[in-house]
Amino acid sequence: CSLLRAEPGDPPRSRSAGNRARPRAPARRAPVAPQAVCSHFSEWVECVAFSADRKTLAAGSYGVVKLLDGAGTEERGSLPVKGGFVKAVTFTPDGRFLVTGGYQSLELWDVSQSRVVRAFAGHRGYVTAVVCTPDQKTLISAADDETVRIWDLESGKLQHTVSDLGQPAL
Repeated sequence: CSLLRAEPGDPPRSRSAGNRARPRAPARRAPVAPQAVCSHFSEWVECVAFSADRKTLAAGSYGVVKLLDGAGTEERGSLPVKGGFVKAVTFTPDGRFLVTGGYQSLELWDVSQSRVVRAFAGHRGYVTAVVCTPDQKTLISAADDETVRIWDLESGKLQHTVSDLGQPAL
């Protein structure tokens, strides 16, 4: 067995001296065509989430969350959100509620009535991620204020804050 010594600019080689095969070029792939084009927004869409049954798609943009059919083609509703861009959305596991996160804003919406049920106060920047636990009792939010917060979803009370992360939580 001889060791092959690679020089700068040499193509990658096998360690086997008998195998002199050239590296293969990557296979060409056909362009991916979109399944649907959603033109319901005047600004960028910052976040999206499906309901558990995949029948509703929530898409957050500047000052609004639009509720679309599962294919993303037909608008079913609109939630006017204060505080600039909506950076995070998630449905509760039962699909009845939607949590939205924006600038110093974290809200629980009743989807069927298009109204805010509860606001969670505490973040000092954009809320960048939200998730509900499967039992629908706890909400976890992360923000660019370098905190992760754990909330009681029913009461809205803050249960715990993880802080001093040293950088924004995304």
